[in-house]
Amino acid sequence: MSMVTISNSSRIQLSREILDHLKVSPGREVELLKMPDGQITITRPALDMSVDQFVSQLIVSVEPEDEKGKNIEADAGKSPGAE
Repeated sequence: MSMVTISNSSRIQLSREILDHLKVSPGREVELLKMPDGQITITRPALDMSVDQFVSQLIVSVEPEDEKGKNIEADAGKSPGAE
């Protein structure tokens, strides 16, 4: 457990160990979640991109291709080595 001190300006400083664990760097935003038992949970934001960027990553090819650009599903019924 890490202990921090709240400054006169209501700020806390997180140790390098905590920043590394959260995979964040100074200047980045983190989320503070108030738990019912009075604890605060610090997490890094789940998304590090805009909604448009996230949606564009969800778009996938209907027919997956192998590294040669061939349609995997169409070639599934062929015997090995058949072109």
